[in-house]
Amino acid sequence: MSLLGFKEAHKGAWQVQIHEDPSLVLPVASPVGMVLLKLISWLDRPVEIRAKDASDLHYLIYSYAKIPLVQEQLFEEGQMEAQGWDMELAAAMKLGEEMANLLESGTREHLFDHYLRNTKNRDRLANEMARFTQATQKESNHWLDVLLTSALQPPSGKAG
Repeated sequence: MSLLGFKEAHKGAWQVQIHEDPSLVLPVASPVGMVLLKLISWLDRPVEIRAKDASDLHYLIYSYAKIPLVQEQLFEEGQMEAQGWDMELAAAMKLGEEMANLLESGTREHLFDHYLRNTKNRDRLANEMARFTQATQKESNHWLDVLLTSALQPPSGKAG
Protein backbone atom coordinates (compact mmCIF):
# COMPACT_ATOMS: atom_id res chain seq x y z
CA MET A 1 0.00 0.00 0.00
CA SER A 2 1.28 3.42 -0.98
CA LEU A 3 1.48 6.26 1.51
CA LEU A 4 1.33 8.77 -1.32
CA GLY A 5 -1.22 11.48 -0.56
CA PHE A 6 -1.36 10.89 3.20
CA LYS A 7 0.75 13.96 3.94
CA GLU A 8 -1.58 16.14 1.86
CA ALA A 9 -4.69 14.54 3.37
CA HIS A 10 -3.33 15.28 6.85
CA LYS A 11 -2.44 18.85 5.87
CA GLY A 12 -6.01 19.43 4.65
CA ALA A 13 -7.72 17.57 7.50
CA TRP A 14 -10.66 19.08 9.32
CA GLN A 15 -10.27 19.51 13.05
CA VAL A 16 -13.27 17.83 14.67
CA GLN A 17 -14.08 18.23 18.33
CA ILE A 18 -15.41 14.91 19.59
CA HIS A 19 -15.56 15.77 23.27
CA GLU A 20 -15.97 19.08 25.09
CA ASP A 21 -14.79 18.47 28.64
CA PRO A 22 -12.02 17.57 28.51
CA SER A 23 -11.58 18.96 25.05
CA LEU A 24 -10.64 16.36 22.45
CA VAL A 25 -10.07 17.52 18.88
CA LEU A 26 -8.96 15.09 16.19
CA PRO A 27 -7.86 15.63 12.59
CA VAL A 28 -10.30 13.93 10.21
CA ALA A 29 -9.72 13.58 6.48
CA SER A 30 -11.70 16.23 4.62
CA PRO A 31 -13.70 15.31 1.51
CA VAL A 32 -10.81 16.72 -0.55
CA GLY A 33 -8.35 14.48 1.27
CA MET A 34 -10.63 11.48 0.80
CA VAL A 35 -10.93 12.18 -2.95
CA LEU A 36 -7.15 12.36 -3.21
CA LEU A 37 -6.69 9.10 -1.32
CA LYS A 38 -9.39 7.37 -3.41
CA LEU A 39 -7.70 8.45 -6.66
CA ILE A 40 -4.41 6.99 -5.44
CA SER A 41 -5.85 3.81 -3.94
CA TRP A 42 -7.80 3.06 -7.12
CA LEU A 43 -4.48 2.95 -8.96
CA ASP A 44 -2.79 0.79 -6.30
CA ARG A 45 -5.43 -1.86 -5.75
CA PRO A 46 -5.98 -5.01 -7.76
CA VAL A 47 -8.72 -4.69 -10.38
CA GLU A 48 -10.94 -7.13 -8.49
CA ILE A 49 -11.29 -4.90 -5.40
CA ARG A 50 -11.00 -1.32 -6.59
CA ALA A 51 -14.67 -0.84 -7.55
CA LYS A 52 -15.33 0.42 -4.01
CA ASP A 53 -12.89 3.30 -4.60
CA ALA A 54 -14.73 4.24 -7.81
CA SER A 55 -18.09 4.11 -6.04
CA ASP A 56 -16.76 6.17 -3.11
CA LEU A 57 -15.28 8.75 -5.48
CA HIS A 58 -18.65 9.12 -7.19
CA TYR A 59 -20.33 9.53 -3.80
CA LEU A 60 -17.85 12.19 -2.68
CA ILE A 61 -18.32 14.28 -5.83
CA TYR A 62 -22.09 13.85 -5.79
CA SER A 63 -22.43 14.69 -2.09
CA TYR A 64 -19.86 17.47 -1.68
CA ALA A 65 -22.26 20.25 -2.68
CA LYS A 66 -24.74 19.07 -0.05
CA ILE A 67 -22.48 20.54 2.66
CA PRO A 68 -24.17 23.93 3.27
CA LEU A 69 -20.94 25.95 3.43
CA VAL A 70 -19.64 24.30 0.25
CA GLN A 71 -22.89 24.94 -1.59
CA GLU A 72 -22.68 28.62 -0.69
CA GLN A 73 -19.05 28.78 -1.83
CA LEU A 74 -19.89 27.19 -5.19
CA PHE A 75 -22.02 30.24 -5.99
CA GLU A 76 -19.75 32.85 -4.38
CA GLU A 77 -16.50 31.54 -5.89
CA GLY A 78 -17.93 31.07 -9.39
CA GLN A 79 -17.76 27.30 -9.86
CA MET A 80 -21.53 27.10 -10.45
CA GLU A 81 -21.43 29.67 -13.24
CA ALA A 82 -18.25 28.18 -14.72
CA GLN A 83 -19.91 24.77 -14.89
CA GLY A 84 -23.20 25.90 -16.42
CA TRP A 85 -25.06 25.81 -13.10
CA ASP A 86 -24.51 22.03 -12.76
CA MET A 87 -24.11 21.27 -9.04
CA GLU A 88 -22.03 18.08 -9.40
CA LEU A 89 -19.68 19.57 -12.00
CA ALA A 90 -19.24 22.64 -9.79
CA ALA A 91 -18.50 20.35 -6.83
CA ALA A 92 -15.95 18.42 -8.91
CA MET A 93 -14.30 21.70 -9.90
CA LYS A 94 -14.13 22.94 -6.29
CA LEU A 95 -12.78 19.60 -5.05
CA GLY A 96 -10.11 19.78 -7.75
CA GLU A 97 -9.18 23.37 -6.98
CA GLU A 98 -8.88 22.62 -3.27
CA MET A 99 -6.84 19.51 -4.02
CA ALA A 100 -4.50 21.57 -6.22
CA ASN A 101 -3.70 23.74 -3.22
CA LEU A 102 -2.72 20.68 -1.15
CA LEU A 103 -0.77 18.63 -3.68
CA GLU A 104 2.98 18.32 -3.42
CA SER A 105 4.89 18.02 -6.68
CA GLY A 106 5.51 14.25 -6.44
CA THR A 107 1.86 13.47 -5.81
CA ARG A 108 0.75 15.88 -8.55
CA GLU A 109 3.14 14.24 -11.02
CA HIS A 110 1.98 10.73 -10.03
CA LEU A 111 -1.67 11.64 -10.62
CA PHE A 112 -0.86 13.53 -13.82
CA ASP A 113 1.06 10.54 -15.22
CA HIS A 114 -1.61 8.01 -14.32
CA TYR A 115 -4.77 9.96 -15.16
CA LEU A 116 -3.95 12.68 -17.70
CA ARG A 117 -1.05 11.15 -19.62
CA ASN A 118 -2.60 7.69 -19.40
CA THR A 119 -6.18 8.39 -20.37
CA LYS A 120 -6.99 4.66 -20.28
CA ASN A 121 -6.85 4.80 -16.47
CA ARG A 122 -9.17 7.80 -16.38
CA ASP A 123 -11.58 6.06 -18.76
CA ARG A 124 -11.52 2.85 -16.71
CA LEU A 125 -12.17 4.76 -13.50
CA ALA A 126 -15.08 6.63 -15.11
CA ASN A 127 -16.45 3.34 -16.38
CA GLU A 128 -16.28 1.83 -12.88
CA MET A 129 -17.89 4.93 -11.37
CA ALA A 130 -20.79 4.54 -13.82
CA ARG A 131 -21.08 0.77 -13.50
CA PHE A 132 -21.38 0.72 -9.71
CA THR A 133 -23.52 3.84 -9.26
CA GLN A 134 -26.49 5.55 -10.90
CA ALA A 135 -24.22 7.80 -12.99
CA THR A 136 -23.92 7.47 -16.74
CA GLN A 137 -20.57 6.91 -18.43
CA LYS A 138 -20.80 10.40 -19.91
CA GLU A 139 -21.47 11.98 -16.47
CA SER A 140 -18.62 10.08 -14.85
CA ASN A 141 -16.19 11.08 -17.60
CA HIS A 142 -17.23 14.72 -17.35
CA TRP A 143 -16.97 14.77 -13.53
CA LEU A 144 -13.50 13.20 -13.64
CA ASP A 145 -12.30 15.55 -16.40
CA VAL A 146 -13.37 18.60 -14.39
CA LEU A 147 -11.94 17.22 -11.13
CA LEU A 148 -8.58 16.20 -12.60
CA THR A 149 -8.13 19.27 -14.78
CA SER A 150 -8.83 21.52 -11.80
CA ALA A 151 -6.57 19.52 -9.49
CA LEU A 152 -3.57 18.93 -11.69
CA GLN A 153 -2.82 22.39 -12.93
CA PRO A 154 -0.51 24.44 -10.72
CA PRO A 155 -2.43 26.26 -7.96
CA SER A 156 -3.00 29.96 -8.55
CA GLY A 157 -0.03 32.07 -7.62
CA LYS A 158 2.40 29.12 -7.64
CA ALA A 159 4.65 27.80 -10.35
CA GLY A 160 4.71 24.12 -11.43
